[in-house]
Amino acid sequence: MLLTPVPMLIINTCSPADAFSERPAGMHWAEFLSAFFFTGCFAIPILLALTDAIQWGAALTSLAGTLTLCALCCVGLYQKAKESGMLGDSLLT
Repeated sequence: MLLTPVPMLIINTCSPADAFSERPAGMHWAEFLSAFFFTGCFAIPILLALTDAIQWGAALTSLAGTLTLCALCCVGLYQKAKESGMLGDSLLT
Protein backbone atom coordinates (compact mmCIF):
# COMPACT_ATOMS: atom_id res chain seq x y z
CA MET A 1 0.00 0.00 0.00
CA LEU A 2 2.93 2.33 0.51
CA LEU A 3 3.96 1.80 -3.13
CA THR A 4 0.75 3.29 -4.52
CA PRO A 5 2.14 6.87 -4.95
CA VAL A 6 5.14 5.50 -6.90
CA PRO A 7 3.26 5.14 -10.22
CA MET A 8 1.81 8.63 -9.84
CA LEU A 9 5.29 10.04 -9.31
CA ILE A 10 6.56 8.14 -12.34
CA ILE A 11 3.72 9.48 -14.49
CA ASN A 12 4.39 13.04 -13.29
CA THR A 13 8.08 12.79 -14.10
CA CYS A 14 7.56 11.03 -17.43
CA SER A 15 4.76 13.20 -18.73
CA PRO A 16 5.79 16.08 -20.98
CA ALA A 17 5.16 19.66 -19.91
CA ASP A 18 4.34 20.66 -23.49
CA ALA A 19 1.00 19.37 -24.80
CA PHE A 20 2.27 19.25 -28.38
CA SER A 21 5.45 17.28 -27.80
CA GLU A 22 5.81 13.57 -28.46
CA ARG A 23 5.33 11.07 -25.69
CA PRO A 24 8.52 10.41 -23.75
CA ALA A 25 10.11 6.98 -23.93
CA GLY A 26 9.34 6.10 -20.30
CA MET A 27 5.64 6.95 -20.43
CA HIS A 28 4.55 3.41 -21.37
CA TRP A 29 6.46 2.05 -18.36
CA ALA A 30 4.72 4.55 -16.09
CA GLU A 31 1.35 3.47 -17.45
CA PHE A 32 2.25 -0.20 -17.02
CA LEU A 33 3.42 0.27 -13.41
CA SER A 34 0.29 2.29 -12.61
CA ALA A 35 -1.95 -0.47 -13.93
CA PHE A 36 0.08 -3.12 -12.11
CA PHE A 37 -0.03 -1.38 -8.72
CA PHE A 38 -3.67 -0.30 -8.95
CA THR A 39 -4.70 -3.82 -9.96
CA GLY A 40 -2.93 -5.08 -6.87
CA CYS A 41 -4.61 -2.47 -4.69
CA PHE A 42 -8.16 -2.81 -6.03
CA ALA A 43 -8.71 -6.10 -7.86
CA ILE A 44 -6.75 -8.50 -5.65
CA PRO A 45 -8.70 -7.77 -2.41
CA ILE A 46 -12.00 -8.07 -4.30
CA LEU A 47 -10.99 -11.36 -5.91
CA LEU A 48 -9.75 -12.76 -2.61
CA ALA A 49 -13.02 -11.79 -0.90
CA LEU A 50 -15.12 -13.28 -3.70
CA THR A 51 -13.30 -16.60 -3.43
CA ASP A 52 -13.65 -16.56 0.38
CA ALA A 53 -9.88 -16.51 0.85
CA ILE A 54 -10.25 -13.47 3.13
CA GLN A 55 -13.19 -11.91 4.90
CA TRP A 56 -15.05 -8.99 3.32
CA GLY A 57 -14.07 -6.76 6.23
CA ALA A 58 -10.40 -7.20 5.40
CA ALA A 59 -11.04 -6.51 1.71
CA LEU A 60 -13.04 -3.38 2.50
CA THR A 61 -10.34 -2.17 4.88
CA SER A 62 -7.74 -2.56 2.16
CA LEU A 63 -9.93 -0.78 -0.38
CA ALA A 64 -10.69 2.04 2.07
CA GLY A 65 -7.00 2.60 2.71
CA THR A 66 -6.24 2.72 -1.00
CA LEU A 67 -9.13 5.08 -1.72
CA THR A 68 -8.05 7.33 1.16
CA LEU A 69 -4.53 7.50 -0.24
CA CYS A 70 -5.86 8.30 -3.73
CA ALA A 71 -8.11 11.03 -2.32
CA LEU A 72 -5.22 12.58 -0.40
CA CYS A 73 -3.05 12.56 -3.54
CA CYS A 74 -5.85 14.28 -5.48
CA VAL A 75 -6.25 16.92 -2.77
CA GLY A 76 -2.49 17.50 -2.82
CA LEU A 77 -2.48 17.91 -6.60
CA TYR A 78 -5.42 20.33 -6.35
CA GLN A 79 -3.62 22.39 -3.71
CA LYS A 80 -0.46 22.45 -5.82
CA ALA A 81 -2.41 23.61 -8.88
CA LYS A 82 -4.22 26.19 -6.80
CA GLU A 83 -0.96 27.65 -5.48
CA SER A 84 0.69 27.76 -8.89
CA GLY A 85 -2.30 29.52 -10.47
CA MET A 86 -3.09 26.76 -12.95
CA LEU A 87 -6.77 26.79 -12.00
CA GLY A 88 -9.06 29.51 -13.24
CA ASP A 89 -10.44 32.11 -10.84
CA SER A 90 -13.99 30.89 -11.43
CA LEU A 91 -13.16 27.49 -9.93
CA LEU A 92 -11.63 28.96 -6.77
CA THR A 93 -14.52 31.21 -5.72
